[in-house]
Amino acid sequence: MLRATSRTSPTKTVSQVEETIKGAKRKLQDNQFEDAELLFTKAIKMDPENLRAWEGRAVSFERRGDFQRALQDARAMIKSFPSNAQGYLRCGKVLRLLERAEDAVGIYKVGLKMVPKEDKLFGELQKQIDSLLEGSRREERASGLPIEVII
Repeated sequence: MLRATSRTSPTKTVSQVEETIKGAKRKLQDNQFEDAELLFTKAIKMDPENLRAWEGRAVSFERRGDFQRALQDARAMIKSFPSNAQGYLRCGKVLRLLERAEDAVGIYKVGLKMVPKEDKLFGELQKQIDSLLEGSRREERASGLPIEVII
């Protein structure tokens, strides 16, 4: 099981993992998504229990349009960190990008049950649900209007 706090192997120090993650984040900021992905993968290999490395790699996949792999990493985050909101938020975002809004709402609702209310991102789960439901209500209202009103 992954932990929010990292534990490195005896041959790798925490600073090596952190430096690799910093380098990956720089690549991500420079839109060098494949390089970022490789560095996040390296960090994961050095410390498979590092949540930030998994999150970063999911973002890398997402930004280069590889939503299925981003979804895999997000689901790994949920499985390994079931009481951390980050995995649910990442998974929901990717599902939204895949135009699977109902699945995203379901993931956010599971997050509301699993994540402690004290988590700083707990409220964001409800906010995402509200946003999706409001968008759905707008679509329903618009679908009942004459086409002349919509365009």
